[in-house]
Amino acid sequence: MISVVSASEIANNQDHTGKSPLNRRIEYFQGATEAVSHRLIMTNPEHHPATLSARKIIPHWPSSSIPNTIEYYRDTLHFICGPPITTRSGLTEPNFVSVYMGPGAAANIYFFTSPRSPLSPGKAMIAMTKMGLEEYYGVLKGEGKVRWVEDLEDKSWGYRQFEVEDEDGNALQFFAFIEGD
Repeated sequence: MISVVSASEIANNQDHTGKSPLNRRIEYFQGATEAVSHRLIMTNPEHHPATLSARKIIPHWPSSSIPNTIEYYRDTLHFICGPPITTRSGLTEPNFVSVYMGPGAAANIYFFTSPRSPLSPGKAMIAMTKMGLEEYYGVLKGEGKVRWVEDLEDKSWGYRQFEVEDEDGNALQFFAFIEGD
């Protein structure tokens, strides 16, 4: 559970060492930038400071065919695809590929084939700017190659989104916040 508390509440909450969680975190991250210091204040004091170093999450999704997955994500969804890789000896086809979009591969998915046991399809959301979402939706709709799960619409929870699905049942929701950028 995430708690939002003020800096004074954190500073006044001291532990057995006489230091507040905020002071302990600042000491741990000496030289932290102003932005990081602000995030420290907004986190739950029970979380370990090392968790603040997380940068992204990369889901592992199933693929029945790495070449087909590359073709769909590259040619239909316009992702950038890494090279197909064979990670185990004795395989005649590649069993891994990384696909991504956005700066620094912000939206990144690893695909694997699994000869031993099938993986369950995955589902993820990719946040975009409002202008980027509208433009991307227009491109996909205009090309007519996408498997649509849900057309573009405004949701009551504050997102404008659409959802597509690949040949293995993996689903991607692309969304932008209705309010904001």
